[in-house]
Amino acid sequence: NVHEGRVLVETARRTQRIVQHGTQSRSMSNWAKVAEVVRSGHYGPLKVARGLCYKRRGSIGFKPTGKPPAGLDFNMWLGPAPEQDYHANLVHYNWHWFWDFGNGDLGNQGVHQMDIARWGISNATLPKSVVSAGGRLGYKDQGQTANTQVCVFDFGETQLVFEVRGLVPRNEITDLFHFE
Repeated sequence: NVHEGRVLVETARRTQRIVQHGTQSRSMSNWAKVAEVVRSGHYGPLKVARGLCYKRRGSIGFKPTGKPPAGLDFNMWLGPAPEQDYHANLVHYNWHWFWDFGNGDLGNQGVHQMDIARWGISNATLPKSVVSAGGRLGYKDQGQTANTQVCVFDFGETQLVFEVRGLVPRNEITDLFHFE
């Protein structure tokens, strides 16, 4: 949320506090070294950076509507989302799978792998264009967000291809780079 980020920065400045925000991968020395080597051109010009969020997720099923648990201010939880009946899938942890509250594994887990892939692209500012396709495949449940998705970000000389897969075999690779 850009607005909340700005409020956080303003508050940090006003109170003279230090605030840090980021993805955990940026603090890992192994990924910093990978990004440094890739950006250096050691392997040649980078053509495609791939981020892969292959994380096995089970179906969330169907939860009945009912009264929110004591201690949960459901109206506050809804925030600007449309008024709707409470069911247990709308709150932690499954809120990620509803458009009113989350954006699926693209923003939940995928942002970490996408950040690593983007980190390897020397000229990555804003992409010229983005194309994305996907859907919620293989589940019959209350979830709404895609569990299978492919996104292509055009950075000119380099493309970033990002995939989300929620129905995958175990032990998949998480990131790949392709050179000329």
